[in-house]
Amino acid sequence: MIGVALATYDLPEDAARAAVRHAREVTGLPATDPIRFGAAPLTDAIIGALKTSMVHR
Repeated sequence: MIGVALATYDLPEDAARAAVRHAREVTGLPATDPIRFGAAPLTDAIIGALKTSMVHR
């Protein structure tokens, strides 16, 4: 696992941001609601993992 995608559609903005922050703190992984806040943290993690994978071939 390289990231956490949350669905926060039923939360107010401040609670959604807190949920994302909590997921990041608890897991130590990039986290976001990709629909609400964009997928950049997850795509960055995927690209980083792919680059690492290519180096270790």
